[in-house]
Amino acid sequence: MKNEDAGLGKAIALAGVWFGIHCGGGFATGAQGLIYFTQYGPIAIFTSLLGGFLMASYAYVLWNFAREFQLTDYRMAYNKIFEPYDKIFATIHEVLYMIILVMAMGAVFSGSAELFVNLLGVPYIVGALLISFIIFILTIYGKDFFF
Repeated sequence: MKNEDAGLGKAIALAGVWFGIHCGGGFATGAQGLIYFTQYGPIAIFTSLLGGFLMASYAYVLWNFAREFQLTDYRMAYNKIFEPYDKIFATIHEVLYMIILVMAMGAVFSGSAELFVNLLGVPYIVGALLISFIIFILTIYGKDFFF
């Protein structure tokens, strides 16, 4: 993307996609926050901040590790981390990561379908098909659909 193509709207769209996939359906619908924070109270704020700090620390260490060894992608970084057993453990890590992504997308689909059920009063399968169609269209046309 050229610098002149970048704009606030595109940045917000990109951030929204990242946030939605990263946080998942439970957070997007508010169910996770409602259940977690009402169940654990004030300590939930501390544990949320601790989790965010640990994730940020992990990313910082991994990025600096990759920079130090001039590694250009995650697979190269995990191969280097798990040397000499990289064929086994890097592959296991990648498979588990893919499982996490599929589960997160499942939660997004499920939460979105349930949201359509609650907002529009449609059957769950109609909500699931509706969100599938929306994601399908956005996948095909991407940013051109809105911009």
